Amino acid sequence: MDFDHNKLIAEVAKQTLLPAGLRRKGKSRLYYDDNGWWCTIVEFQPSGFSKGSYLNVGICWLLYEKDYWSFNVGTQESNDRGFASAKNENEFTNAVFEKAMRAKEIAQNNRERFSSISKAHEHYQSVKLEGWDRYYAAVITGMNHQYAIAEENFNSLFEYPETTDWQKERNSRSRGLMHLLERPKEFIEAVTGIVLRTRALLHLEAKDAALLGLPLVEDF
Repeated sequence: MDFDHNKLIAEVAKQTLLPAGLRRKGKSRLYYDDNGWWCTIVEFQPSGFSKGSYLNVGICWLLYEKDYWSFNVGTQESNDRGFASAKNENEFTNAVFEKAMRAKEIAQNNRERFSSISKAHEHYQSVKLEGWDRYYAAVITGMNHQYAIAEENFNSLFEYPETTDWQKERNSRSRGLMHLLERPKEFIEAVTGIVLRTRALLHLEAKDAALLGLPLVEDF
């Protein structure tokens, strides 16, 4: 018997993710856990070939102005149980419930894992930096008052040819932030502004800068 698998996903998420503090992005299959300057993203990713769902869970830093979600930590292919087919309603319900509970667990663990700038800094100290990691590691390291290391991370971005518009834009923004490292208050203000503008672009709830979880200018 045919059934609305999108409606079923929404219903399971309503029972599991929403009570845990996650929110649904409009009518989509994407849910997010808002932590001020970053979010955990949960996506029940559809397949282009058949009805069903994968599960993607990751961190989206709000440290670069953009109007789209990105998986900056974790993976867009974290499908530990693979694709759940929507051929059988009972089987699909059970599979989606398992995925939702797994997503809930990851989101709750992330709240502690990245509960401070220093913990996010620790993460980037433990991984090999590639691509966008260099940018986010630089910003987070700067916010953690490790200015020399932050400058090294920014400079590592400039070692590669700028072959695309987005690379040129990212490097331009990186140079601007790097030049502020010698003036910590201005650096903090700049990053805070980025987060606030990114939240607006993503249509997230408006927050006072003091509630973002970032260092405060008045603490310097």
